[in-house]
Amino acid sequence: MATSPVVRFTKEQYFALERQAETKSEFHDGQIFAMSGGSPNHARLGGRMHILLDTRLPEGCEAFNSELRIAIEDLDKYTYADCSVVCGTPRYINGENLANPLVIVEVLSPSTEAYDRGKKFQAYQLIESLREYILVSQDCRRVEHFSKQGDGTWNLRTSSGNDGRLVIERLGVTITLAELYAKTQGIA
Repeated sequence: MATSPVVRFTKEQYFALERQAETKSEFHDGQIFAMSGGSPNHARLGGRMHILLDTRLPEGCEAFNSELRIAIEDLDKYTYADCSVVCGTPRYINGENLANPLVIVEVLSPSTEAYDRGKKFQAYQLIESLREYILVSQDCRRVEHFSKQGDGTWNLRTSSGNDGRLVIERLGVTITLAELYAKTQGIA
């Protein structure tokens, strides 16, 4: 049985298509991958995380929502996160792709959870500036927080339930899960 050839694009072609597209897509190794739409709770959690981080960050830090594309230069990969944080001067590739996030947040979806935990996290780890990777469940009140240690390893802390707390020590930020999940529906 014959297979269709894989169509390859340059990153310049990808950027041009993204500027005109009504939906977002990611770019890796010359291929463009369409992103599916998220559920209402996915959108709520991504938005809440952006607001809660942005209002608590120390001076000189800024939170971005899911509209800002992230560049993974070592892989020539461009992807979207649900929220990201930069401290200091943001560095952009081609003027619109963030290259130096300190924090990346992903809200887990059934269709992308394995990717967010696996290959996407592996790719993000190649970003020199990245120190915090946060996974937010939309099925239950649960947050997994990976922090990069001085020796390059990643430490995992998990918080769950109404009394759970996300603590990003290097930024002096604490977010309770009760406030993060306050406006979600059907999550216990």
